[in-house]
Parts: sequence; structure tokens; C-alpha cells
Amino acid sequence: MTFSAHVQRSTSMGVAERLGGVGGTLAMCLAVYLCYANLQYISARIPPAAVKALSKMLAFFVICIGVQIF
Repeated sequence: MTFSAHVQRSTSMGVAERLGGVGGTLAMCLAVYLCYANLQYISARIPPAAVKALSKMLAFFVICIGVQIF
């Protein structure tokens, strides 16, 4: 999520580093899209108690990421 924060802003940056940053960002976008597109099938296979536990864990991770970025 913070690829752009770790990419150097110098003119001597290699093409491979730039392509790696763009490729990683596109891979994240693709993974999120696939999860959202198949959410009905994924949630049908997970019990409601597990969904509640996962949502609490993910909320904690989001808070941790926000604090780290801040």
C-alpha cells in the first residue's frame, strides 16, 4: 500500500524499480478486485462467527496501518 513512499525520487532510478512499483500496485488492485467480485461465493462458505472474527481482526490491522503511516 505504500509502494510510492519507498520508491526513490532521484533521476537515477532504474526502469526495473519503476516497473516493480507499478506492477506491485496493479497486483494489489487486481487482488482487491477479485476478492470483491467473488465476495458472494467467499462469504457463503465462511460461517457467520468467522466473518465477525475476521472483520474485527481486519479492523485492527487497518488501525495499525493508519498509525504506522501517521
